[in-house]
Amino acid sequence: MDAYPRFLHALSRLPELPRGARIRLALSGGPDSTALLGLFIALRAHRRSDLELSAGHVNHGLRGRESDLDAAHCRELASANSLPHTEERVDVRALAAATRTSLETAARNARLEAFARWGNENSLFAVATGHTADDQVETVLGNILRGTGLRGLRGMRSARPLAGARATLLLRPLLAHARSDLADFCAECGLPYRIDASNIERTFRRNRLRLDLLPYLEREHNPEVRFALLGLAEDAALQEELCAARIAELASKICYGPHIAALKRADLGGGTELPPALLAPLLDLIWERAAGRQAGLNRDHHRAWRELIQGKGDGSSYDLPDRWTLQRAGGWIYVLRAESTPGAQAPVPLRVPGDTPWMPLGLTVSVVPGAGDAGGGAAEISLPSAWLDGTLELRPPRPGDRLALAAGSAEVSETLRARGIPKPLRGLFPVLAWNGTPCWLPAIRRAAASGAHRHLASVRLEAAASPAAFIFARLLAECRDAR
Repeated sequence: MDAYPRFLHALSRLPELPRGARIRLALSGGPDSTALLGLFIALRAHRRSDLELSAGHVNHGLRGRESDLDAAHCRELASANSLPHTEERVDVRALAAATRTSLETAARNARLEAFARWGNENSLFAVATGHTADDQVETVLGNILRGTGLRGLRGMRSARPLAGARATLLLRPLLAHARSDLADFCAECGLPYRIDASNIERTFRRNRLRLDLLPYLEREHNPEVRFALLGLAEDAALQEELCAARIAELASKICYGPHIAALKRADLGGGTELPPALLAPLLDLIWERAAGRQAGLNRDHHRAWRELIQGKGDGSSYDLPDRWTLQRAGGWIYVLRAESTPGAQAPVPLRVPGDTPWMPLGLTVSVVPGAGDAGGGAAEISLPSAWLDGTLELRPPRPGDRLALAAGSAEVSETLRARGIPKPLRGLFPVLAWNGTPCWLPAIRRAAASGAHRHLASVRLEAAASPAAFIFARLLAECRDAR
């Protein structure tokens, strides 16, 4: 089967291309993406004249003048085939330094972010890439070496939603094609392409797999190791699909916010009723949606996730890549990106009447004296009128803070933990204090002494894109549901 029939067969197994579908072809200038362009051009010429094709190139700027020549080649290739073309330049070295990731990872993330922008700005049905069977082999082998589960064993999917895009797919229609076949196709069609010299530099991990490890495995262990790895990927994909319905049921119970995902441990049956084969893909799904990344997690992260869910104690946490963490508190499990806790946050005097902003959460607390019986709800507070003569302020929790209750007192930090606020965010939570003594935790508890003469203090959540604001919004929602 030559390149074009194999391409048509691959398309028949992908989501159907709707009439007039807008598809952007991701061009690097190499033989794989050049063949991708040629195959889609042939498809449009012979079968699908309705398709709206365009091309896009992400210039990583890693090879100086050579990178610029690649970009110029892609422009010329698109122009020669009457395709609209877009180009983005990214400083991958600076991005890698800023995110503390490898150049390979930073370049990949930059491409995916560009793809998502293209999808949103142009209402694309899909962005198509030239990943090949050889890329799939290298991906699966690399995942095995770093430790992985079913998702890593299956390698790249031929079609998936593009993270960060509203309604765009990422298509890889060449996963059944060998690189050599695509180079032959380009030669037969007279399609010029460029060779990336960095593909033979052993600085990059994937190059070492391609140039050293795979040839060694073929020579010393199994001449058909590439086919064995591709078969393993297919088997893993089938197993993952068998778990998909149960995972989708669990996924429907996950709440998402800016840089955070949360679910109740009870919704997972304490984890004991779920096999690891379900727990690991569930974390992968959360990671992809919350962090916008498909790769990055390994077997150690999956094991930590399982232990967090199945363990008995609260307060456990595990680090994930790029400052993300797993947290457990008050029966809730979180995947969140760590924020810096403002330890030096100064107390903010509370005006009565008036509005007082609490910037770490994007909150505004309003105190209105003489409002009558406010009902003492969890999102409200009633203060004795005598307290208005003292010092009222909002401040972060302090070590040893306690709330005076009708029966004894409660430690503020323990109260926050019990209500499911993960440890990295507890230092951001506002405490209302009178003369230095805590008297109210918004949406959680108020001191017993505040039940005499009633004055209203309401909470207004401003637009703050942070995990802390998400947590507070969840608490307020629980308060409303409980009434």
